[in-house]
Amino acid sequence: MKSRRPLDRFPVLRSRSVDEMRAAFARVYGLSMFVEGDTRPVDAAINYYPMKDIILGYSKYGGNMRLVFPETLDTFHLVPIRGAGEAVVNGEVAPLHAGRGVTIPRAAIFAEKFNTHYQHIVLTMNTQTLTDKLAALAGTPINRPLIFSPVGDDTSLRTKAFRDHLFFLVDQLSASTVPLPGLVQAEFEQTLMVMFLCSSQHNYSHLLDRPSAAASLGQIRRAEEYIEANWRQAITLEDLAAVTEIGTLDVFHSFKDSRGYSPMEFAHRVRLRHARELLRRAGATTTVAAVASTCGFGDIRRFIRDYVRAFGEHPLQTLGSRSGADPADVA
Repeated sequence: MKSRRPLDRFPVLRSRSVDEMRAAFARVYGLSMFVEGDTRPVDAAINYYPMKDIILGYSKYGGNMRLVFPETLDTFHLVPIRGAGEAVVNGEVAPLHAGRGVTIPRAAIFAEKFNTHYQHIVLTMNTQTLTDKLAALAGTPINRPLIFSPVGDDTSLRTKAFRDHLFFLVDQLSASTVPLPGLVQAEFEQTLMVMFLCSSQHNYSHLLDRPSAAASLGQIRRAEEYIEANWRQAITLEDLAAVTEIGTLDVFHSFKDSRGYSPMEFAHRVRLRHARELLRRAGATTTVAAVASTCGFGDIRRFIRDYVRAFGEHPLQTLGSRSGADPADVA
């Protein structure tokens, strides 16, 4: 996480009033906050960026206090980035400090107690969407409520990868002066939810830890054909599961085994190829940045890097009318 305050481009609250802080939480998270302890003027800040199925938030309170919340409707994951404290989730106590995340499952009653330096990132996820993703991953209906353990294994490689992806997205949104393309946002959302499901402990974890079944070459080809036909759209787990008629974890592993890359890596290659075709047919006013955005690439520098790696030339070289331009002009 970079040094600037996360998501500062999306402010909701800057206040020294506990009452205003409470009202802001009710407005953006739909949570009634009960403040216990020191209620002198605080130094509160809330940033909030809603997406389709997830919400990214940042909170700073600037006071020693205890917050109590009633039952939640969504699933929350708190990632402290400064200060310390503790959370109590359905009676289970979990420490709050940098590097230690806590999950607040749907229908949980929880409280937080922290010091004046405490700050955290909040990932809010629609619980039904998480359940649908889980069903697509596992290839089986999920008939009982999805229940998360508040405390997971923060030392696992899966958890580290999830956190890195979360911080990368927060940094991208914090730094970008233009909105990420819708396709990019949708696939970022999906990737975060999948990584969260795979790195967290819940009552269906055994379905994600089981050995994968092998997909047939016909099923893999159907997945490829679907991606080729729908490269302009976000590729969802639900769609791949419907096309192949098996769980997407099985598709992913079989794709890796037979092709050497994942379905999403295949989609990335398809989009790079279409970007190359657009650059070759470009008009006088076409820019590399516009083509990258059209093909679903939100980070121009990463697009250029991957393009050079894939085709051995800079996109400006493909864009013949501007082949002599300085690559920095589009970065």
